[in-house]
Amino acid sequence: MRARGGLGVLRLVRRACLLGLLCGTPFWTAAAQNYMYNQAALATGNKPSAVVVADFNGDGKLDLAVTNENDNTVSVLLTKPDGSFAPKVDYPVGNTPLQLVSADFNGDGKIDLAVVNSKDNTISILLGVGDGTFGKQVTYPTGTLPVAITAADFNGDKHIDLAIANQTDGTVSVLFGNGDGSFISQTSAVVAGATPFSITSADMNGDAKPDLLLLSGTISKNATLYLLTNKGNGTFNSGSSLLTDAMGGMAVGDINHDGNQDIAVTLSTSNSVSILLGNGTGSFQTHSLDVTSSLGAPPQTIVMGDFNQDGNLDLVVEDLQGSPMLLRNPGLPGRHWASFELAGTKSNRLAIGARLKIVSGGMTQTEEIHSGGSYLSQNDLHVHFGLGTAAKIESVEIRWPSGAVETLKNLEADKFYSVLEGQGIVPAEKIRPTMPPKQP
Repeated sequence: MRARGGLGVLRLVRRACLLGLLCGTPFWTAAAQNYMYNQAALATGNKPSAVVVADFNGDGKLDLAVTNENDNTVSVLLTKPDGSFAPKVDYPVGNTPLQLVSADFNGDGKIDLAVVNSKDNTISILLGVGDGTFGKQVTYPTGTLPVAITAADFNGDKHIDLAIANQTDGTVSVLFGNGDGSFISQTSAVVAGATPFSITSADMNGDAKPDLLLLSGTISKNATLYLLTNKGNGTFNSGSSLLTDAMGGMAVGDINHDGNQDIAVTLSTSNSVSILLGNGTGSFQTHSLDVTSSLGAPPQTIVMGDFNQDGNLDLVVEDLQGSPMLLRNPGLPGRHWASFELAGTKSNRLAIGARLKIVSGGMTQTEEIHSGGSYLSQNDLHVHFGLGTAAKIESVEIRWPSGAVETLKNLEADKFYSVLEGQGIVPAEKIRPTMPPKQP
């Protein structure tokens, strides 16, 4: 793993140009290339299923939490000062844990975990102590066969809520957080005929309310992508179908910097990535990128982030057979952006759960910092905004997980900003841990 300030993956072995069909440049591939550290095997429990990255002990370094399906445990691996990992510590959860997310559910500045237990029809909440350890689980009921989870403030009460995709009964359970680590009785959104296997949240229609994206059907064979828009009180409109294909993973961000959220999904039968460019109203235009010659097997998972730190959101696609590929985004001429890296003081160190509202060029955008992602993936912890043609930012309002609100004004576009809670913009080195130099 890399320290904060850059996205880390164990191996990026191929790269290709993204948006060639949009910006007029040719789609190309280059020779295999390693960007990061050599791959290292880490011991977990039996049949590890999903992983989240967060700072569990407040030292600024990225730790891991892994669900183990056959052990009914979560393994926590803390990063040591040299960048390696300490031996795992296992915590019991429910029956057959699958996906998990992390956030500060009780507002104490420490990161907690929420774990989906598929055969118990429950989720487990493990509250963090702050030193990298966790308390005993507390469980809450869900629908039938929960398989995926996402976290955001869905009802606007400044507390983190949970949305859980239930595969058998085709529902989404929404559990509202009380802000003290507990959750109130579930409400459900129903998608007729759906059998969801992946879920994520983002504001897809520009109304400052986190919506839900749902992949339903059979992974990488016959799946439908649904959008469930938020009514504002934590309930959701019936899902509208955006695409049906052999989808596996999805990622969300503003790929073309027009100020609207876009969606990228993997398509297994055609060995391609489909890009749904958002119009800002919940509607999309679909484009396709062929990755047939670059992957050894059909693509399964996908993540989005600025991997080469050029201000454009790239994609990494994985075929689950050891061949991750970087799709590099060259950007669009005349489009501007801004990227924010946050560090909490009273809030948790990585500011997971913070909400940012940016006003620029007549547009207002809202995003939250999430830990966790969609199918077998992890979100970038930077917050990236596309600004369209606007070269200036009028204001950025940050609602920290601690409840504090901070406003930054008159910022330049096309820059990376580091923000420390209570101190505003600071040098990046002030919020990143010191890591030992890489060995030659």
